[in-house]
Amino acid sequence: MTAYDDLMAHQRETEALAQVAGRLGWDQETVMPRGAAEQRSEEIAALEGVLHARRTDPRIADWLAAGAKGQVAAAQMRHIRRSYDRATRVPARLAQ
Repeated sequence: MTAYDDLMAHQRETEALAQVAGRLGWDQETVMPRGAAEQRSEEIAALEGVLHARRTDPRIADWLAAGAKGQVAAAQMRHIRRSYDRATRVPARLAQ
């Protein structure tokens, strides 16, 4: 696998986890049972911690530095670079 392939695999898994976090938030706003807010906040905080660790993984910088060929790949990498730069500015504790 190339660096680009590794980056895209990492990104797909990270986005899948972000979708799970979104569903937890949706559930919290719509059908969460009464009295479950404390447990749900712990679940969301734990997942956000995992997501932050993935979004700030030092390997991302290496993969981005390796570059990729093609306009689509370049556009994807610009988007990932912007997200990575933003995420690395947020302390993990604050992300949770």
